[in-house]
Amino acid sequence: MGHGLISDDTIERIKGRVDITDIVSHHVSLSKAGQNLKGLCPFHHEKTPSFTVSPSKQIFHCFGCGAGGNVFTFLSRLTGASFPEVVRDLGRTVGIEVVEERAANSGHQAVMAQTVERVNQAAAAWFQRNLGDERAGSEAREYLAHRGVESRMIDQFGVGVAPAEWDGLLRALTSKGFSQGDLAAAGLVIARTNQSGFYDRFRARVMFTINGFAETCGGVRWSRVGRRDAQVSELVRHGAL
Repeated sequence: MGHGLISDDTIERIKGRVDITDIVSHHVSLSKAGQNLKGLCPFHHEKTPSFTVSPSKQIFHCFGCGAGGNVFTFLSRLTGASFPEVVRDLGRTVGIEVVEERAANSGHQAVMAQTVERVNQAAAAWFQRNLGDERAGSEAREYLAHRGVESRMIDQFGVGVAPAEWDGLLRALTSKGFSQGDLAAAGLVIARTNQSGFYDRFRARVMFTINGFAETCGGVRWSRVGRRDAQVSELVRHGAL
């Protein structure tokens, strides 16, 4: 088996039907640069293009922020969706059915689900503390005020902020006993491409905690909003949207 419960064969079939250039060009304006294509990185603010796409290798890489990977990695980073979600979406696009096999150990899955829930709850609390911090949350509070978000709404919806740090959440939660693997399973960190370790998925973003019917925090997703390159993120219960 490959990633999650989706077979390697299915993943490779989908990858073979998709051109990363077509996918990336829907989100980034690309221009020819030798054998590759170049554009402004969608994952960090820059004025000079450092984001490249290799049609021959079917990969992307940003020399500015270090982001890189294949078409699945690109869409996962861009949308905040998990790897299986991206595979399923691309599978539907190219007409390949994605069948996920049952887990051999449902008990392990249950334990992991509980761990992910605890990780997301800890992350939500950390984001909220950041917003209340005099220095770390000042710009986010100004942004929220500009958007008409009142104090009572901040409290009601558990609004927080992810600081502009590469490993702020990673350091905070591992210090509480969570492993890097726990954070990766929750979708809160991303594996580094050319070296070991992880870095925070969400940086310099306002975060909204949305509790499900069972009063638990689920996965993490984000969407772009107006005013410069500001982005709003949402902690949503998995499957609720």
